[in-house]
Amino acid sequence: MFKAKIIEDISLYQKLRKQIFWALIPLGVLSFFTNVAQMPLILFIFSCVILVVALIAVRKKRYIFENLTLDKTIEADISNLTIKEKGDEIVSFSISELDKITIKSVVDIGEGATDLINIAKGNIPTSFMEIEKKGHKERFEFIIESHYMMVQINKLIEQWKANQLQVDKVI
Repeated sequence: MFKAKIIEDISLYQKLRKQIFWALIPLGVLSFFTNVAQMPLILFIFSCVILVVALIAVRKKRYIFENLTLDKTIEADISNLTIKEKGDEIVSFSISELDKITIKSVVDIGEGATDLINIAKGNIPTSFMEIEKKGHKERFEFIIESHYMMVQINKLIEQWKANQLQVDKVI
């Protein structure tokens, strides 16, 4: 079974870019602490204040980030695709009734330095599942949070293909 958090608000990506900026401020301030013995007291106090403010901002941004993603989840297995909100099922699709599934899956954003640079530039990788049923399309953007879930979605794609379902994997 595959599970992931649905991104409900597309502005999440812009907020994520800002969060990276705020996360870099404490890093810069901490680099000043390496030379604490040579630092004037007023500069040391000023650096501590900036560090505390930046850490509070990062925590607040993380809270906003979680609120944009935690309410809805997408769950898929070999026979059903279910959208849930706070554990309650909102809508369910039978896989056998779907005409086509298009999937792009990317492991959690911001894992390495290259990913952080790309996010800061605005090149944010997105994962989505687009389902088509009788000409009607629905798209769900989501965040894959673990390698295990990435393996699960790849296994699911192979199972769906083995059951003669039209599944397109976007790279």
